[in-house]
Amino acid sequence: EIQTKGSSMAEVDMDDIPLTVRYGQFGFNEDELKQYQIAFSHFDLDGDGSISYSELETVMSDLGEQISKKELKKMIKKVDLDNNGEIEFFEFLLMMKQQKSGKDESREIFNTFDKDSDGYISIDDLRTTLKTIPGGFHSEEDLNDMMKVADLEGTGFISFEEFKRVLLHSVH
Repeated sequence: EIQTKGSSMAEVDMDDIPLTVRYGQFGFNEDELKQYQIAFSHFDLDGDGSISYSELETVMSDLGEQISKKELKKMIKKVDLDNNGEIEFFEFLLMMKQQKSGKDESREIFNTFDKDSDGYISIDDLRTTLKTIPGGFHSEEDLNDMMKVADLEGTGFISFEEFKRVLLHSVH
């Protein structure tokens, strides 16, 4: 312990350090961090500072999510940096960051197809984009089939929500 004249090492209370200082590396603002802290506390049923497998299972069940034991374990393992089988707040923020990044990637891909930036992908947008991709041009019949599959609401356009559903379905 190093001391300078007239000072002593005092214990620091982590609650006195702003969230943005403690968790700034994630790029969230103070309000986002507070929201994540509240969400985390809803999962951390016993208040011990971590989310256990059984707590995650309980909360998911309460939310009406039917997730297999294997999937729950996979969710924890994906972010469990210290391999203790539980998710601490730091790891929870990592999970939120990964989820947020994934959403941003979906939006970027959608925007690539939405040539006129109107928030929808038309058959013309689809045709124009596919022409720019090597080997990506398809017949008019193929384009119509793609639209039928992706245009879940039958509007003649693909919304971002429809795009995400089709994209997520094709990945799984």
